[in-house]
Amino acid sequence: MQKILFLPFLFLPCLPSISMAEVNKLATGYLRYGSTYYFGHLFSNNSEQDAWITEVDVNFTYRVDFNGEGESIQFPYSEEISKSRLIPAGKQSVPLVKSSDYSIRYHAPERATGDETDIEITYTVNFVKKLPDGSWEDEDTIIEDIQPFVITRCGDGTIDRYNDVYTSKSIYEQCDPNDVNEVGWGKRGCSLSCKILD
Repeated sequence: MQKILFLPFLFLPCLPSISMAEVNKLATGYLRYGSTYYFGHLFSNNSEQDAWITEVDVNFTYRVDFNGEGESIQFPYSEEISKSRLIPAGKQSVPLVKSSDYSIRYHAPERATGDETDIEITYTVNFVKKLPDGSWEDEDTIIEDIQPFVITRCGDGTIDRYNDVYTSKSIYEQCDPNDVNEVGWGKRGCSLSCKILD
């Protein structure tokens, strides 16, 4: 299943033509079963030209309906972009969109491995830059950032030890009861809460 959300087009005095997108596949993030998340996307204008956001599209796809509410997640514009689509030259990390809350209430039968992902969010940002004469470029620059996620849980066969950057929680499993290699198991194995049983 997938969810495609098209946010309103923001008009300039003239309609720009469209160029090919620059596509960036971001590092895989980890989401924890039982946690609630808010997703968002930042835009940095590192150039010496002002930029104007013309359109933001968000494509949210998932392997399983992890929150049990179907296509309920929304990605409204941030407060900053709602006030002004102008991103001044050299402006760092302006939030474009922020999602509604998304709770991981369910999990897939097996953990995603290799190139598999549980959730993938694609942020497509269209913008134009201001020219020295004060006019705007007549062709959009398009940046497409793809953020993949894998959902982790105790009992998925993998020992998870990481800091959840989205919830600021430290995830630390001593072992995993479904780890076929029985890494870190005690004399009596590994508990259902991923703790060593001696």
